[in-house]
Amino acid sequence: MFNNFLFKKFPFDPQMDMMDCGPSCLRMIARYYGKYYTLQFLREKCFSSKEGVSFSDLSQASEAIGLSTLAVENQL
Repeated sequence: MFNNFLFKKFPFDPQMDMMDCGPSCLRMIARYYGKYYTLQFLREKCFSSKEGVSFSDLSQASEAIGLSTLAVENQL
């Protein structure tokens, strides 16, 4: 009950194939913030290819749909 009160449910969208993880994650994050996009639209924004997408392309696509991004590097 406590979690439902403070946090809204995070949407789930399954990826259609192995190369859709980036656009699928971006779609779920966008839906959480009330923005609705087709997977195909986000694939195009991410410049998705048979190798997938780069972090740079994912960041640029996020910015293009109005989300802010920050890339950091962390040493383990």
